[in-house]
Amino acid sequence: MVDRPRYDGIFERIEREHGWAHNPASERYRELIEREQLPFLDGPVAGPARAFGSPREAREWAVGLALGLGADLAAATRVREEWTLEGRPVRGRWAVMLAARMDYGAMMSAPSLRAGAEATRAYYALGDVAVGLARALREAGHGAVAQHPRYTASHWSGMLFVPHAVAAGMGRLGRSGLLLTDEYGPCVRLAAVTTDLEMEPDEPRSPEMHPTCTLCVLCRDACGGRAIPEARTFVRGVRKCALDAPACAPLFARWDGCGACIAACPLMQLYPERARAVHPRTPRPADGGEAPEP
Repeated sequence: MVDRPRYDGIFERIEREHGWAHNPASERYRELIEREQLPFLDGPVAGPARAFGSPREAREWAVGLALGLGADLAAATRVREEWTLEGRPVRGRWAVMLAARMDYGAMMSAPSLRAGAEATRAYYALGDVAVGLARALREAGHGAVAQHPRYTASHWSGMLFVPHAVAAGMGRLGRSGLLLTDEYGPCVRLAAVTTDLEMEPDEPRSPEMHPTCTLCVLCRDACGGRAIPEARTFVRGVRKCALDAPACAPLFARWDGCGACIAACPLMQLYPERARAVHPRTPRPADGGEAPEP
């Protein structure tokens, strides 16, 4: 029997016990996600399946399309049952993993409502890419479902993004539980599209924690909820620092996303200057925190 994580109702508890910060910019992004993206995660497959010469060709087509739609990083991997939530089936044996970088300045202000709005903007950007890629796959005759990154009390994907992203070679696991990429450090958000299109998987990275994290504890010390432990334990065969989600939740709710662990990570200082500006492909809030126009 496969050992699978369970959804523990964390979003319901946040709503009931803590409430959410009033953050107009984030709230507007959430409205756009609800209206423009969540209704279109799945849909009918159109016509006969497009044939590809090989799984490698299929991967190059799907990953290239994801990058063309605006993903900052994209890679293919197999869907692993042990990285899906019990009771939340994920359709499709293959996945295109997606990452969107976040604005460096906004995230270095974390914990703040500015950082929370930027995280939600990245969720919106990823949702746009995921919905577009899933639609293109279905139009090519292959079943596909967009796995949206915005978790709410009423909607959440059954897929754990970080271990799948590590398996797709996009980065290494951090002490904070976040993905640490070579290009942008921890300053990314993740999503996926799962599909029945067979693809050659990208080369995986080691599932073990990033070497920097074996010595560095800056994210642990920056966490006001003390949610990041120092000791590592084995979780589904991987030795990691298992995040204490209930301890993280109050600050996550207070700041509508927190991000203190991202700002504290020393890999943020390696974030290339050329990559610090985010492409203006999604609505952006004004400096004063006003909601973006639809």
